[in-house]
Amino acid sequence: MKYLFTLAKIVDTIPALMNSTKMMHTIVRYYNTTERMTGLFAKVTNRMIDNCKLCINEGDSHDQLWAKDPEEFVRRLEACLKLNEAYQDQYRITKDKILAMPKRKQFDFNEAHIVGKFDLFCRRDQAH
Repeated sequence: MKYLFTLAKIVDTIPALMNSTKMMHTIVRYYNTTERMTGLFAKVTNRMIDNCKLCINEGDSHDQLWAKDPEEFVRRLEACLKLNEAYQDQYRITKDKILAMPKRKQFDFNEAHIVGKFDLFCRRDQAH
């Protein structure tokens, strides 16, 4: 499935995404457990990684990767790094806002499970 949004547009939607997940965790009974919220965040992270892969490959096979313009390729890799950074920053900002309200349900999820795969993906891209 091809995703319609560019990485820059995804970055712009992250604050709203975090606000929505915060509200879901507070209101929706199904998502009021740490396990379910961690799973939801992991799925969101996986979709972001999928979008990064599409952005990097431009829909082409991996064989075509090194035939691309190097400067454009680097810009695409940097866009992936920016998405990861924005996602984690906004997650932490949301978590800190909730910490300031001790009576609210906290974001006490397994961050390594949520963003670890994205970090690994970005480190792999930086290593090449």
